Amino acid sequence: KGGEKGGKLQGIMIGRAAYKMPWHTLADADRAIFGEQENPCTSRRQLLTEYAKQCDEQLSTYVNMGKGQKLKHVIRRMVKPLLGLFYCEPGATKWRRQMDQTLMKGDPKLPSEVIFKCMEHVPSEVLDAAPHVRFDGREQVNGKQHTNGKNVNGKRKLSEA
Repeated sequence: KGGEKGGKLQGIMIGRAAYKMPWHTLADADRAIFGEQENPCTSRRQLLTEYAKQCDEQLSTYVNMGKGQKLKHVIRRMVKPLLGLFYCEPGATKWRRQMDQTLMKGDPKLPSEVIFKCMEHVPSEVLDAAPHVRFDGREQVNGKQHTNGKNVNGKRKLSEA
C-alpha cells in the first residue's frame, strides 16, 4: 500500500506488542500481511507442540558447543520467549508460574518437558482457540470465571478480531 507521500511501506515497528502479546500480534501475520490463504498455525497447542519438538532437536547442538553452559540455562533460554504467549488470558498466571517453578526447582532434561508441563495449567479452550479468537480477560473456562488467574463474577465473552 502507499505510504506517506505515496511511497511504498518500508516497514512497521511491532517490538513491544510482539514481545508482550506474540500470539495476538503475529499469529495472523502470514495471512494478513503476506497474503497467504491460511495461517500455518491453527492454535497455540499446535504452535507449542511444534516448538517443543524443534527445541528438543536443537538442544544437543547448544549444549555440545563446548561453552560450559548448564542444561537448565539452555532450556531456560529456549522457553523464555513463550512467557507472554497467554498474555491477559485465562491460565496466563499459572502458565508463567509453572514455567518458573519447573525451571528453578525442577530438573528438566528437555524443553518439551517444561512446555508440556506448563500446558497442563492452561485451559484447553484457550490452547485450542484459533488466532482470531480473543479472550477479554473475564472468561469462563472450565466452569470458572477468570481475570488473569483470579475468579470474578461475569459471563463468558469470546470475541473475534
